[in-house]
Order: sequence, then structure tokens, then C-alpha cells
Amino acid sequence: MIISALTTWTLAPLAAYHYFNDQNHLAVLWDKTMRVDSITYYSFVLPAVIALIFGIKAPFLSKRSYKFNIDDLRRSGRLNRPPKVGYNLLGISFLATLISPLVPASLAFVVFLLNKLSVVGILYLYFSGKKSNNLFLILAMIIVIIPSIRSGMFGEMVYLFILGGLILSQGNRLTFIAKSFIFVGCIFSIILLQSIKGDFRKVAWSDADNSNNSGYFISLLSQRILSPNEIYKEDILFNIIVRSNQGWLISATMDNIPKAVPFSNGKPIWLSIMGSIVPRFLWPDKPKSGGAANLKMYLGWELKGTSMNVSPLGEAWANFGWLGGIFYMFLYGLFFRIVFGFILKLISQTPTLIIWLPLLFMYVVVTESDVLSNLNHLTKSSIFIFIMYKAYRSIFKISL
Repeated sequence: MIISALTTWTLAPLAAYHYFNDQNHLAVLWDKTMRVDSITYYSFVLPAVIALIFGIKAPFLSKRSYKFNIDDLRRSGRLNRPPKVGYNLLGISFLATLISPLVPASLAFVVFLLNKLSVVGILYLYFSGKKSNNLFLILAMIIVIIPSIRSGMFGEMVYLFILGGLILSQGNRLTFIAKSFIFVGCIFSIILLQSIKGDFRKVAWSDADNSNNSGYFISLLSQRILSPNEIYKEDILFNIIVRSNQGWLISATMDNIPKAVPFSNGKPIWLSIMGSIVPRFLWPDKPKSGGAANLKMYLGWELKGTSMNVSPLGEAWANFGWLGGIFYMFLYGLFFRIVFGFILKLISQTPTLIIWLPLLFMYVVVTESDVLSNLNHLTKSSIFIFIMYKAYRSIFKISL
């Protein structure tokens, strides 16, 4: 969450202010220039991000945190489950993919979570300790990647693999140099993916038959790897910065509020908190998650055929302004720090819960969504995981 916030709220906007600004033809053509000057922007964003980091790290809570080492848990056998657990979860994920076009909207999120059991299944296979599963692990990872390639949507895949990778690397005593190489490799891979995404989507989304998408994707990726200088072309760099720059929407919010729209004084935040707890059948007109409602409320924009959001930092400004927004970001970070501390305590009792962390925090770590989306995902996925543990034991007579 910290790396995502630093990247999308502070670093990417630097490129927008110093290069892709109102003197750049691409930024002007696509109307992607920052809406307030850099001093106004960073005088709020920098202290707000620092407050968020302080809340997430919460040094005053660190002594009370549960400490664990995945290697120790693995050697003790507390993470080991029979390989068929991983196979079963991968099978459920595959079935969810098949039925997803047929389910009503009310069950869409449940099917979405069932589909993401693929990553959980891969982790169960990894921790089962069976060397013979290595080939199946590779096949399982391909099964996870292919749907993203077919749809042209890579965000969820990237976040899931990053979270899963963090879990796998936690128990390994890697040197600083090794960690640095891995980190740089991950950043380069994301930039590489971002550099071909636009060209890939033009073809993938215009083709009703997605059967050739994988081949075209591999072709584009190979061309970019063989010609890495292509990444530094202005139009490709512009697309990378635009995709990374959440500050553009934050600056638009700061420019519009309170000049055209008054501060909301926390009412939408409160409704978001309540909306994440109360089911829709009890509150039919509760707020909807997603960026469309926020952009209309805070900026007066009508979204059509695209997805974007003002981010929790944009909501902080829209509701509380400068000082209140900074304090709110501290509370926002502290909330998730407390939640994560509670989950660590549960892991001390049920170690395999660590395998489910990518599913649980997939949207929580995203800094380009909104408070309602993050809380909604955390609440519903927590209930989903609880039901999975109970139901799986009843059906398969094995504890997850």
C-alpha cells in the first residue's frame, strides 16, 4: 500500500508536472495535465502520504504485533495440507470462470472471489511440499494468467502475484542485493506490461473471438523485450505515466473543491463505512462502490466506457480539506494496520490463513479505488473466507 501510494500519488505526478504538462502536446491533446500547481498539490499530498505511512507502520503498536516466520510454520507442518486441497480450489476457480457469464449480478462478487481461488490453490500446492507438484504449479500459474490476457485486464493479476510473491519471499532470508534485483525486476515487468497494454487492447477488444489474444500478447511482449528502447518513446512513456498518475484526479478534486463543490464533511465516508457493513437487501439504495458515483459527486463528471476514481486521498480532500484530510489519512492507515494486526493474531491460531491474504487484501492495497470499494472487499472477502473454511471441512472432510 505504501509503495503504491508513493508511486501513484507522489512520483508519477512529478513526471506530469515536469514533462507531461501544459507544454506537452500529448498531455494537452488528451487533457491529462495537472489541475493545480505543484506547490498547492504537494503541500497537501506529501504530509497526507507521510500521515498514511505513519498510520500503517504505527510504531506505537509494533511491540504488540504477532511475529511469525513462514519457514518456521512450514517446517512445523502447520501450513501443510494434502495436494488435493490445492487441486480442489483450482477446480472450483475453473468452474467459477465457466459459470461467471450466467450468474445474476447479485452473485457476481461471490463468483469473482471463487474465481480468485486459483492463487490460493497455487499457494496451497506450494506449501504442500510435494516436489512432484512443480509442473502443476507452472500450469496453475498459466491458468491464472490466461484469463487476464484474454480480457486485456491485468491489474488484478499483478496485485495477486505481488501479494503472493510477498508471502513466498517472507520466510526466505534474502540479501539486500537480491531483494533489490527482485524489486527492480518487478518494476521493469510492470513497465513492460504497461508499454504493450494499449496496443494489445486495440486488437483484443475489437476481436469478438479472443482465441488469438494469447499469441498476439506473446508476440508484442517478445518484440518489446528484444527492442527495449521502444519503451522510451514519448507516446509509450505518456501512457505509462497517465496510467500511474492518480495525482491527476486528486488535483482535479482539489481544483474543484471547494471552488465549485463544498466540502462533504465526512458524510460520504460515513455512508461508505455503513454501506460496507449493511447488506443491500436491507438497504436497497445504499451507495454503490466504484468511481462513477465519486466522479459525479466531487467533479461533476459522467463516466462512460471507462473506469477511474478519485482515490482515498482525493476523498480525504473532498471531505475534510487540508488539515482534516491529512489527519484522516493517518486514521485510514491506522485502521488497516489494526485490521492486519488482528489478522496476524488469527494466523497464530490458524496459520493457513496467511495463504488467503492475497484474496483478502487484493483491493485494500489498491490506492486508485475508494474507501467503499476497499471496505466492501475487506468485509465480503472476510465473510467468504470464513464460509469457505466451514464449508470445505463439511464437504471434503479436510481442514483448509
